[in-house]
Amino acid sequence: MALDILKLKKNCSVSCPDNILVIGGGRWARVLIDTLCNLVHSNVRINIYSAHNASLMSKWVSKHDFDVQVCVSSDLDKLFFSDSTNIPYIY
Repeated sequence: MALDILKLKKNCSVSCPDNILVIGGGRWARVLIDTLCNLVHSNVRINIYSAHNASLMSKWVSKHDFDVQVCVSSDLDKLFFSDSTNIPYIY
């Protein structure tokens, strides 16, 4: 059964947004980001908004080599309005 799931995963073509916004800076945000980085294509930009934990989240992102795909900010306006044509999906 596990082999069937692996085959399905390889042959599956799933549409994904260009940008994903994760709000939060705690444990569950890190679990979600780790999962997203392993599921979505590397050209999908994952943005993290953390009002109070952005610096620690940035360190965590670097430690896990997610720097290329993940951007951390404590400024929500910067994440939403830096590219107004490409508003991120929010999770």
